Amino acid sequence: MKIISLYSIKGGVGKTATAVNLAYEASKESQVLLWDWDPQASSTFYLRIKPEIRGKTTNVITKKSYYQKNIKATDFPRFDLLPADFLLRDLDFMLSKMKDSKKDLKKKLTEIFDDYEYVFIDSPPSASVLSEYLLYVSDIVLIPLIPTVLSLRTYEMLKSEIAGDKSRNRIFTFFSMVDKRKKMHNDIMEEVKKTEDNLLDLIIPYYAVIEKMGIERTPVQVIEPKGKASSAYTELWKALLESENSSVK
Repeated sequence: MKIISLYSIKGGVGKTATAVNLAYEASKESQVLLWDWDPQASSTFYLRIKPEIRGKTTNVITKKSYYQKNIKATDFPRFDLLPADFLLRDLDFMLSKMKDSKKDLKKKLTEIFDDYEYVFIDSPPSASVLSEYLLYVSDIVLIPLIPTVLSLRTYEMLKSEIAGDKSRNRIFTFFSMVDKRKKMHNDIMEEVKKTEDNLLDLIIPYYAVIEKMGIERTPVQVIEPKGKASSAYTELWKALLESENSSVK
């Protein structure tokens, strides 16, 4: 079982759309779980699941029965969802009170999710205790990056925070919501390519069909199976699997 987390300090970068579409792509050949950590429950909404969890939220991390009660099948084969709930706003607090170490947490999650080949985590946009645990338990952390000054600034802030951390070689980024008609987008992408070692060699352009996910409540591969947006997410998944240093393999 491999954990792949979609993470960004900045909101509005296409993180949730990427989580849903990558999980769908992976489910074509593998048993997949998407775990919605974001109390806004956007992944849960996209997949037509009621954003409600059963049981005490203090058991969200440690009790296998919690997961057995709450994991839901989606409309797609081999694709399950562990939905979010607004109570997950307290997840940071719960993690900070845990007596177990990050290593123990990783072990527990591996045992709990042993039926899945991939577990995707759609994390909330924040830098906190939750982020520390996320970076530790994830085999891959994937960060969407819009080619704008502010998005790049938050990404640089994140890199400075984890400088020297052993998780650094498991973090990948890619350009999201790209408008190639904008000179600024093109210029920023060219500059970042010169310095960023963990940049995947592809982009997810801005497509209206990705926004349409909120209306259709389904992955773009279902809305437009042969469309350019669908192909872009397929290529993103391939690039992640084929990355030279990727531990997803």
